[in-house]
This record gives sequence, C-alpha cells and structure tokens, in this order.
Amino acid sequence: MAVFVLDENVFLWALAGGGPLETIGSRYHKVGNDHLEAGELVRAIAANGHVLAYSKEWWRLFCRKTDDLKASGVPIDVDVFRLLVQMTKNPDRSKYEHVPPSDPLPSFPDDDRYLAHLAIATQAMLVTEDEGVLAAAAGGALGFDSATIADALQRARAPE
Repeated sequence: MAVFVLDENVFLWALAGGGPLETIGSRYHKVGNDHLEAGELVRAIAANGHVLAYSKEWWRLFCRKTDDLKASGVPIDVDVFRLLVQMTKNPDRSKYEHVPPSDPLPSFPDDDRYLAHLAIATQAMLVTEDEGVLAAAAGGALGFDSATIADALQRARAPE
C-alpha cells in the first residue's frame, strides 16, 4: 500500500472541486478550474487500498480550512469530504502520527515543515503543487518522496 500526505492546497482543491482559490480577508473565492484531479486523487487513494497519513496539526488545519470554505460559500464536494473523514477514522486506511517539533529542515519552507516531518515519520509521499516544496524534497533528499497531484494520481490508481 502507498501512503500519502496531502498538503493543504491539495485537500482544499479536492474539497472545492478544483482551484485555484483566492483569499480575500478570511473568505475563499474560486478563481479557476485547475487542479480538478485533486478530488480524483482522494477517490483513487480510497478506492485502491492506499493510506492517508495525518497528524493533529494536519487534522486541525483540515477542519479549519473546511469551515472556512463553507463560510465562504464555496460548494464542497461532499463525497471527497466523506472519504477524507472516513479514511482518518479507519486505522487500516490511515496513519495518525504525533509529530513533535524536531530538527529543522533548513531547505524546507517553514510553514510546510510539519508536512515534511509527517512524511518522514510515516514514510509517505507528500503531494503538493508547491514548487519550493517539490524542489526541497527532490529525489528523496530529505527522506521522503514528493509528487505533484498528477504524478501522485498515477501512483494512487494502482491497486495494492
């Protein structure tokens, strides 16, 4: 089975049916239809026996961002939301990891370090469209794999 960590933009795009999303104040506004495959990635992870890795910080961010989307009036893909929640509640389909702050990763963006530590702790593939994150983690240099949504989707479509 493959293990995946989704960065916040990936799960936001999955919930919103694509993106990008623009923030004005604390409200989201959908400004495009790129990244439509983010929802398909969540469906493929769930359908093909893969695992979602998450931590307390990831879950807190997921809940807050979901509430922000709802408050902004952005329609939420209820099936994707249900799949994400179901996977986190099923120990066979998720890996919960308490990831205490540890050694800094100087080449990694500060606001995404918790994702890097989570990917290392769970031996997961970090899925992101952030070029800085992809460059810092290129070739497994930090002890985990990273991939764009499209590349992760190819991996997730392979049944375990």
